[in-house]
Amino acid sequence: MALRQILITRKLAELEEEKTAKLAEREKITERRATWKEREKRAAEALREMNDKSTKEEKDAFEDEVKEIEDQDKEITDAEEEADNIIAEIEEKIEELKEELETIEERAKKANQKRTVITKITKREGEKTRMNRFTPEYRDRCGDLASRAEVKEFLRDMRDIATRGITNTTLTVPVVMLPTLRDRIDTYSKLTPFVNVKPIRGTGKQNIIGSAPEAVWTETLGKFNELTFNIAQEVMDGHKVAGYIPVPNPYLQDSDEDLAALVMDMLGQAIGLAKDKAILYGTGSNMPIGIVPRLVAATSPTWWGTNAPTFTNLSTSNVGKLSAASVTGIKVLQEAFKVLGKIKPKYNTADESVFWAMSHSTWMNVKVETMSLNSAGAVVAGVSDEMPILGGKVVELDFMPDNVIVGGYGGHYLLGERNEIELRKSEHVRFLEDQTVFAGVARYDGRPLAGEAFAAFSLTTTAVSGTAVTFATDSANATQTNPDQGAGDT
Repeated sequence: MALRQILITRKLAELEEEKTAKLAEREKITERRATWKEREKRAAEALREMNDKSTKEEKDAFEDEVKEIEDQDKEITDAEEEADNIIAEIEEKIEELKEELETIEERAKKANQKRTVITKITKREGEKTRMNRFTPEYRDRCGDLASRAEVKEFLRDMRDIATRGITNTTLTVPVVMLPTLRDRIDTYSKLTPFVNVKPIRGTGKQNIIGSAPEAVWTETLGKFNELTFNIAQEVMDGHKVAGYIPVPNPYLQDSDEDLAALVMDMLGQAIGLAKDKAILYGTGSNMPIGIVPRLVAATSPTWWGTNAPTFTNLSTSNVGKLSAASVTGIKVLQEAFKVLGKIKPKYNTADESVFWAMSHSTWMNVKVETMSLNSAGAVVAGVSDEMPILGGKVVELDFMPDNVIVGGYGGHYLLGERNEIELRKSEHVRFLEDQTVFAGVARYDGRPLAGEAFAAFSLTTTAVSGTAVTFATDSANATQTNPDQGAGDT
């Protein structure tokens, strides 16, 4: 069952439970209405018995009774309308979720019907390995993935390698596993939903249209003035982000669900963390160019392309720090927001959403500065999960330096995806250690299309640094010569 199906099923159960509770409340209101009708009937009988001989006390008592009946009628009517509206809303949500569930199930059914079976003959005579391919839309959770025949065959092949003795075999992962791996990576990569992700093949080129020139006012019979219209271009390559994890072979003898979850979870965390770091602090050397290095650059860096937009120095306008250590309280945020508020959507994109990246402790500091007392005397913060005043989603990242805030219009960061995720394995690398090695590989490039769309601020008197974050050391290639080494991948 796909993850979305599980969520929908769980939500449907919650809504059905909520509907049952509301129907029970509605039944009690109906009982109140029946009691009210009996009271109204008695009042009507009392009115028929009322005549000129009735005393003033009897008339006053009757009027009081009528007023109470009217008030009770309004109260019950309001309760009936509120309950009916809530029940109707719940039923509408249930119908929408049921329709979505039917759509997902129908799509999954079609995906199963369209799958093709590819048979590859290995170098060993007479031995064949079967590999199934599914459409990319089909996603399953790890437990349900392992129940599929093609995934079971993939996992069984891994357990049988030792007895078959095939040298350096790389198993082709069933495509049904790839969307799940990609989805896990997007889950661990908190910044991917905010940036502009584009799939590329080979070298990608992003044309950038500059701002429109201003036309010239002239006399009626005057000549036209020539206007300048500029087109810039960013070139995207593809850098590899990868790593491997050794898994003890006894794990491979555990349940299929545990194995799949272990491999996907570890590789997902590793690649997702590296990608988020690169989006914010990437050096441009065998990795994407980060937002912070672009902001702090006072002069055109080496990775600035020949046809890129005209370089603008943003190191003072869009980057700031606290004016003095003596500044405290709300004045800290006032100074920060004056700089962070300078972000502007220079180029039109489909998504103009704003994000602000910071560590958990930094976000707590911002909340503390906005604390106040409500009418009940309780301490509350003036923010939820969005930045006060400026707006925009707050993204907490463990690797962010404390007291540093970075963010802006995420749609203006272009993340080029060169290749889809590949999952590889080898049982010979650590044969004597009785371990099987799994490797996760992806290729990306990225850069801010417009630095003006981003800003950074230090909540201390220490300036924002473009090298404050340390990347994992490429120790495996430390003594090798890489022809692509350098920061000029433009």
